[in-house]
This record gives sequence, C-alpha cells and structure tokens, in this order.
Amino acid sequence: MINKIKKEFERFTAKVSDRLFKTTKFDLYQRKYSNIYNNNYVFKKNQFSLVHIPRSGGSTVHSYLLENSKDFFSGVHHSAVSLSCNPNKFKYITSIRNPIDRVHSSYTIQKKFRTLPFHIHAKEGLEFYLMNDWRVRNGMCKFINGNLNLDLNEELFNIAKNNLKNFYFVIDFNNLELELKSLSKKLNIKPSDVKYINNYIAPRDKLEKKDIELISKYNQFDIRLYKEFLNSKQII
Repeated sequence: MINKIKKEFERFTAKVSDRLFKTTKFDLYQRKYSNIYNNNYVFKKNQFSLVHIPRSGGSTVHSYLLENSKDFFSGVHHSAVSLSCNPNKFKYITSIRNPIDRVHSSYTIQKKFRTLPFHIHAKEGLEFYLMNDWRVRNGMCKFINGNLNLDLNEELFNIAKNNLKNFYFVIDFNNLELELKSLSKKLNIKPSDVKYINNYIAPRDKLEKKDIELISKYNQFDIRLYKEFLNSKQII
C-alpha cells in the first residue's frame, strides 16, 4: 500500500513538474515503472526478439509475431537491442523507417494527445520537442546499438551499423505487408492478415523545408544508417 501511494505521488509530481517547468520527469517515471525501453533482457538462442523503434510499425509487427510465432520473445515492449544478447549470437528483427517521417510522425502524435509524455514539449514547437525527447535524436541508432542513454558518436554509429547487418530480418516500413510475408516465409509460419495498430501517419506535405532541415540536424546518424540500409537492399 505504501509503495502504491509513493508511486502515485511520484507520478503526480512528475506531471506537475513537466507542466510547470517543461521537465521530462514523466518520461523518467514511465521508464522506471513500466516494462518499456528495456536494453538488458535475456532470451534464448532459439527465440527472436523485436527491436521496437517508436513510430516505425513496431506495434503492428509485435502483434503479428505474437499471434503467429511461438518462438517470439514478447516480454518487452519498445525494446532495444539487449546489451546482454549480442546480435552476432542472437536473433533480432526490427522495422525501420525514413528518419524524417518517423520523427515528424512522433512529433505530430505527441502534439495531438495530451496523455503522452512529451505532449507539453511538442506544443512548444518542433525544436523544443527535438531537444527534449531522446527518442527523436538519432533514436533509431540508439535502439539498434542498445545504448539508449548515450548520445550518438562515430563509435556508437558503427555499433548500430554492424548490429543491423547481423539482424535476422529488417523490415522496410514502407513495404510493411510484403515484408511481413517474406518474414513469415523465413520463419516458416503461415502468413495471416496484417492488423495495423497505432497507424497514424503524419502527412509529409505539412512539413516545411525548415522543419526537414531541423529534423535532419538532430538525426544525422539515423539518416546515414537509413541510407546504408536502402543501399544494401539495392545490392541484394
């Protein structure tokens, strides 16, 4: 009972602090008490884990795999690569998206729904949002290298690049249904209908040139990784 009261008080003060002082305490509260953004879980070598990069179709992929595969390690939501399970030895799947579109989608949805942790920051404008939400500053690389709390540098970028090359399967968000069919074949499971979840798509035509430049400024490593991913698909 005491722990529950303490938890609720912490939640309340985090919300108040964010509202009054534009802090990011509610995000910290969520990361402390909910099973999200885990980067130190352990799964078996005959299983596979989904690296769930926000606003990249991860909820849809998670639901599809949960419904169709008994080997899917589903214990973590919005999971990164586990620092305890190297992609050289363990099987990972992820879905990646054009970083400009991913960040724009995240900004739009945070701005729209007041219950989300960075709603207050998004209401202040795109740059303020980018400065405060760690997931939209090279977030794709962070989830793929597993070091969620570290800002990107060349060393961490190279870890992300090498990890991605060792992934069991990488889904192109722009061709989600076709990619899931290919994944189903590789996993030897019968394809089923795709049930889209959280599929709010922010229209690209609402992005001005200055917005694209601003997002690019904070996501240079993600953009490099995405270009390398597209080039690798062309080679194949």
